[in-house]
Amino acid sequence: MTAIARDRSARIELACFAALAAAVALQWTSLVAHPPAGRVTVAVLAATAAGAAVAAIARLELSRSLRLALAGLAIVAGVGFGMVVVGLPAKLLLPAHWDELGSNLSRSLDGVADVPVPYSGADSWTRLVILLASPLVVGIAAFAAFWPTRRRAAGRDITRGCAQLHGLLIRADQPTRRSRRRKFRVGAFSRRQRIAPAWFSLRKPRAHAHRQGW
Repeated sequence: MTAIARDRSARIELACFAALAAAVALQWTSLVAHPPAGRVTVAVLAATAAGAAVAAIARLELSRSLRLALAGLAIVAGVGFGMVVVGLPAKLLLPAHWDELGSNLSRSLDGVADVPVPYSGADSWTRLVILLASPLVVGIAAFAAFWPTRRRAAGRDITRGCAQLHGLLIRADQPTRRSRRRKFRVGAFSRRQRIAPAWFSLRKPRAHAHRQGW
C-alpha cells in the first residue's frame, strides 16, 4: 500500500469513527433530560484526535512498550479533556482530589441503575455519571480502533461500516422509550442493541488484511 493510499485510508477511518462515535454518544446522552449535545460532540472530537495520535505514535520507530505508554497517555488526555468538557470539574482530575471524585462517583453509581430515563432529577452527580460514560467509552474505543493489530479493517469494511452507520442514524430518529418511567438499565440495553451491529461491521477484518508491526 502506497503512502498516499495509506493516508487516505487513515482519513476515512477517522471520519467513520468520529461519525459513529458521535451517533453513539448522542444516543447515550439522551438518557438525561436536556442533554449537552454540543459538549458531547466536542468530547467525541477530542477522543478522535486522541485516536489519530495513537495511530501516529504506533508508526514511530520506538520500542513497543514506549509506544504503548505514549498511546495510553494520549487516550488518557483525550478522555480527561472530554470529561471536563461534559461537566466534570477539572480539579477533580488532580491526585489531591481523587478521594472526593471517588466518593461522588461511588455514591452516584450505587443507585444509577434504578433511575427513570430521561433523568431529570436534582442530583447533579447522577446526571454527570451518566454523561461521563460517553467520553470514557469513546476513548477506549479510539484506542481499540487505532492501535495496530495483526489484522486491521480497511477498504470495503470501512465502506460497509459507514453504510451501517447510515442505517443507525435513521433508526436513531425513531422513538426508543416504551414509557417515560423506564429504568436506566433498560435504556442502556436498547442503545447497545443498536450500536453493536454498526461497530462490529466497522471493525470486522477483511480476509486479506496486511500484517502490521506490534
